[in-house]
Amino acid sequence: MPAAPNLRVEYFQKRNGERVAYSGTGSGSPLLVIPPWVFDMQMSHSLVAPMIDRLRLDHRVLFYDKQGTGLSDRDLDDWRFERHVEELVEVLDHLEVERTSLWACSQAGPIAVALASAYPERVSRIVFVSTYADGPSLFRRPEVRESMLSMVRAHWGMGSKVLADMLAPNATSEESQQLAADQRRATSGEVAARALEELYSVDMSERLPGVEAASLILHHQQDRAIPFGGGQQLASGIANARLVALPGLGHARLDPATEPDVIDEVIDFFRGASESAVERSPLTAREVDVLRLVVEGYSNQEIADR
Repeated sequence: MPAAPNLRVEYFQKRNGERVAYSGTGSGSPLLVIPPWVFDMQMSHSLVAPMIDRLRLDHRVLFYDKQGTGLSDRDLDDWRFERHVEELVEVLDHLEVERTSLWACSQAGPIAVALASAYPERVSRIVFVSTYADGPSLFRRPEVRESMLSMVRAHWGMGSKVLADMLAPNATSEESQQLAADQRRATSGEVAARALEELYSVDMSERLPGVEAASLILHHQQDRAIPFGGGQQLASGIANARLVALPGLGHARLDPATEPDVIDEVIDFFRGASESAVERSPLTAREVDVLRLVVEGYSNQEIADR
């Protein structure tokens, strides 16, 4: 896994007193990478690494470590799903980000849905990659779920290796071993097991109609970690969404060697294919309103009256 270059780590204290680590690169409109699973900032950076040099030209790409993982405080006794949204809002508030785009892959998908449906004014667009909305209807085999949970709890070393093979099916043996080690570095076996339980049990399907942000959904058709049906769940529930079915076994990461067109599409989507004129313009909203009236032929006095 490539290192995350030029990321200066900073901290802030949440309302519960715990510290959260965050970082960013580039400048421009905000783009927040929601950490999936137990990924820390280095691992999250690797997810967008194939396009980061292009994204940071006109985006401020933001990363953070969830409480219980990475460089954030490791103590965690709140296992409610809603803690993710509460934490995300605190991150945005601390960074003084009123509205952001989101990158949400794997287990981050339901968090993005929850945030965008609860705070539609704060989310402009979302790219969903290899993710889902409704765990219980997607992961239907209880014996598989229990086996995975038991393995992670009893032997996090072995569990991390099994999960690495699922998360990166096209990786070399060395890359898979590194991913397993990165997971163990990022958090404890108990936090990983709790996260896995959440993956299986969370259901955000009823919140999908509340997602107003333009959404691009990418999912590999033979994904072994999160089945393709997860992408279909999102596409069928979000009104302003488009699903792109990708061939192969991939999960979470896009391959610049085999999927350059998909990466181009992501860049175009984030750069404003669905932006309004106001979002693209350097003018204020009031100045844009005045300009529109001028174009429509109103006199100065009529504009003033308006």
